[in-house]
Amino acid sequence: MEYSEGDIINDHIEPHRDLFKRINHKSVIEFGLGVGTQFFLDNCEFVTSVELFTKDKELAAKLHISNETWMGKFKEKFAEYEWEVIGHECSQEIIDAELDVTGYGKVQREGNPTSDAYKKEIHELVDKVLKKHYDYAFVDAGSHLRGDIINELFDKVDVIGAHDTNNKLIYGYGRIIVPSNYRVEENPSGCGITFWIKK
Repeated sequence: MEYSEGDIINDHIEPHRDLFKRINHKSVIEFGLGVGTQFFLDNCEFVTSVELFTKDKELAAKLHISNETWMGKFKEKFAEYEWEVIGHECSQEIIDAELDVTGYGKVQREGNPTSDAYKKEIHELVDKVLKKHYDYAFVDAGSHLRGDIINELFDKVDVIGAHDTNNKLIYGYGRIIVPSNYRVEENPSGCGITFWIKK
């Protein structure tokens, strides 16, 4: 598949090509599958895609998060590949946190959720899906809690990437606490992609 240079959805492809030339990635886990998943399927031996979703389509549209039809669409699109897809239906704690940080809840848009209850679920989800070793983790989930996912990945995956990092607040990137044993590489082109690489 060819990726259009101007396609904002896929503006992380070229930085990934550069990263993969420098660091050999045979296994990848991504949080948030989509059109760009094909890059990993074409360039890695083992790919796991994790999708956080709600079955409530109206709520998904309101919050700009995934519903369960999104996974099915891409499983069908990439049916010729062997890969693992894990769906995780969001609990009420995650939905409440999403409501907060998208401006429909009790805090100002881009703020921190009023409760930390959702963090336990994210911690348990990351522990569950990281039963295997992965060379690389990419976070581009249809969720505004991406920063919290990244915090859980530190010291579990040596190289972590995230999309849409030009705006540090909208996806919770402002909540990231970078350990001293990771260095940060930022590429601000397009929507921005950031890599955290273990020293």
